[in-house]
Amino acid sequence: MIALINHINTLSKFSRGNQILLPFGCDYSFTEAAINFGQMDKVIQYFNANNANNINIQYSTSTNFIDSVNALRINGTRISYPVIQGDVMPQVLNVTSNNPNETTIGLFDSALLRQT
Repeated sequence: MIALINHINTLSKFSRGNQILLPFGCDYSFTEAAINFGQMDKVIQYFNANNANNINIQYSTSTNFIDSVNALRINGTRISYPVIQGDVMPQVLNVTSNNPNETTIGLFDSALLRQT
């Protein structure tokens, strides 16, 4: 639990508000989702009941997370975030199946192409 608290504290140094995104898992790791979420439920429940650091872990969707971050205020003023400019852009690809509901999300950057 100490390692998780330290990891959360490290991530919080890069946040302008009091919420951070803490993803778990990796691509294709949820082929047995009931088992994975069952174990994560136990971790979340134990962590929230047994840490004294005023940290709460909860499941969220990316939409709920972004909406909550956008709603944060400091002294009544909305928190602003930098806008990335240049050739870094999000991409959404359907590369793994013919199902339009299965997608791969990532970032595209042509820096490697410029180095050649």
